[in-house]
Amino acid sequence: MSLIPWGSFAAPADFLPTVFRPEPPALSSPCANPAPGNPQAQLARVWFAQTHLMEPTWPFFNLVQDRGTLLKVDVSAPAGTGRPQVSVTARWADGRQQTRCMVAPSTLPTRVDMNPQPQRQSLASSYRLTLPSAWMTPDLSLTIRVAGGPSRTYSAEQLRLNTRPQLEMVLTNVLLFGDTRTPNGDAVRAEFAARFPFTSVAFYRWPQALRLPKLVVGPRTDALTPYGQETASPAVWADRLPSCTEAEQSAGTCTPYSGFGVLSTTYTVMSWLKHANGMGWTSVWYGALGAGSAIGGGLGGGQQATGDGYGQVFNHEVGHALSLPHLGGVTGAHQTDPDDLLDPYTGDTADGTDFRGGGFGKTTAYDPLDNTLMHWGCRGTLVEAQDPMQRECNNVAKGRRFDHFSDFATVQMQRYWTGTRSTTGGTVPYWSRFLPGSSAANPQATAFRFPQEGGTVQAEWAPGATAPTLTRYNPGTRTQQVVLRPPGDDGFVRALPKAPAGAVYDRYYDFRFPLQFNVPVVTVLGTFNASDHRMSSVLSVVKTRGHLKRLWDPADRATFALMKRSISGDTFWWGWNLHLRVEYADGSLRHVAMDSDVEASTDPMEGFTYWAVNLPDDGRTIRRLTLMHRPLCVRNGAASDRQCDIGLSSNGLTAANLYDAATSAATWTP
Repeated sequence: MSLIPWGSFAAPADFLPTVFRPEPPALSSPCANPAPGNPQAQLARVWFAQTHLMEPTWPFFNLVQDRGTLLKVDVSAPAGTGRPQVSVTARWADGRQQTRCMVAPSTLPTRVDMNPQPQRQSLASSYRLTLPSAWMTPDLSLTIRVAGGPSRTYSAEQLRLNTRPQLEMVLTNVLLFGDTRTPNGDAVRAEFAARFPFTSVAFYRWPQALRLPKLVVGPRTDALTPYGQETASPAVWADRLPSCTEAEQSAGTCTPYSGFGVLSTTYTVMSWLKHANGMGWTSVWYGALGAGSAIGGGLGGGQQATGDGYGQVFNHEVGHALSLPHLGGVTGAHQTDPDDLLDPYTGDTADGTDFRGGGFGKTTAYDPLDNTLMHWGCRGTLVEAQDPMQRECNNVAKGRRFDHFSDFATVQMQRYWTGTRSTTGGTVPYWSRFLPGSSAANPQATAFRFPQEGGTVQAEWAPGATAPTLTRYNPGTRTQQVVLRPPGDDGFVRALPKAPAGAVYDRYYDFRFPLQFNVPVVTVLGTFNASDHRMSSVLSVVKTRGHLKRLWDPADRATFALMKRSISGDTFWWGWNLHLRVEYADGSLRHVAMDSDVEASTDPMEGFTYWAVNLPDDGRTIRRLTLMHRPLCVRNGAASDRQCDIGLSSNGLTAANLYDAATSAATWTP
């Protein structure tokens, strides 16, 4: 079927990011000469903060490269003695060094809380200095010196500045069923970048709001009968917000789809748009529902999410997109998998007599936007808040949108993004009312565990760049390697040549990443439903700007020959069974095979998928689009499992006849 295009055909905005790099307000003091000293002063504790205030010996201590950092030094001295000058000298492997002096408190405390995690932290009673982002490199070492008194040095190994994780975040406004109340994501960007453990966050805005007056909700087992009973349902069209009030149940007028069904649909759309732009490895996409489209929650995971606007739902669902579960389910005895994530923080809230889990811990959070600390308690109490992935109390600072993640959750998100060599675990000092006998002065060693993570590819955007540098962290060498496209144009290279120093070739580059950035494209989005093509659609077509991946046209003889040689589970092995035929007004033709292994089926609960592709907007006018189903694969094995294989000679498939047996599922005309 055909629907009205959901976007304007006016010239769209660029699809380029605005990069946010958290940099705290500058804090330093002029160095006096001679420096005032105090031989009775004690250098008690040294804290670093990017997202949380932590000592280098803390189990979750974590710093990233190229990000401004707060240094907090606790110094005590007998009452009535002077405030010594405290200097910080930075040294690097090439022999360079710089010295800055810290801002002193108005008075020195006579004692410092030496509990593993003090009940309350304050900047006013400590020395403070902002370590600029330019200092934060892997070879940095620091010496902190109290004039006339002690000093302390932290080596590069202790500071562990091993990674510089970069995140691409695409904010897409989704307006369903005629909604016109577009949410505004611009205001969340700086706060988001400050909360998350990345060197920088490159924010894109999808050039046009995604307007869907209708959409298809796929087969679900949590659908509704007209009278509100839960039931299984095949794919259905949705044209209004889900609703099933008592009056509608009595009248038999409930929508056949639930709110979660609609959320699952917009979540899936984010995934397909992400991959259509070649950003599946480098980005997280969020679909923000407009005020008139709000469902009452969200859904996230696997580097995409959707939900109501840009408030706490956004924060929570992006946590899911970056690997975090509901932390209560993986806290302490609630976690039964010995290899999976184990959260140590039971928290202080309960379900009956059992801990609810997912606590924030007792680590003080840090907001680099204004150099403030955020206590771990619920609204000024000593009752431990929960992490946003569980969220018992609203622990959002005045004037902010989001609550902070715990130090444990923050480390997990970074590990997920950069990758790690192995599972790791240990214990952390912690107290809670669910740990009998524990207190701030007597914490218990509480177990935690992080699973091994494969990591992802990161897009690093330099100022003024029109394309990013793709990099990947190597946990074995603790270095960031540049990811390059192999030489040649085969699309799949079996024997890779030696890469330049500091780089690695990705043999699947043409299947994963854009070949062009921020170019005019036609974005096509639709559905396929094998058992009933009334639910198959070319749902939306829009001229916009985006990134362009390599498109595979098996009707082109040269491309067909290349595809036949690509025998790999990362290329065509599992089936590229959906195809888009593009007919232009000048009589030219293009076919695009899409990475979807959806099979033909008569079962109404099977054989459904969304799909999306970016076509180059090369000046030609599109006359017709046709969605086709034609099994296509390239694999090894028994012939009985290779009826789709274009490389199996007995199938007799060629570029000229491949689409002779294709099934037309949907069409679109302007």
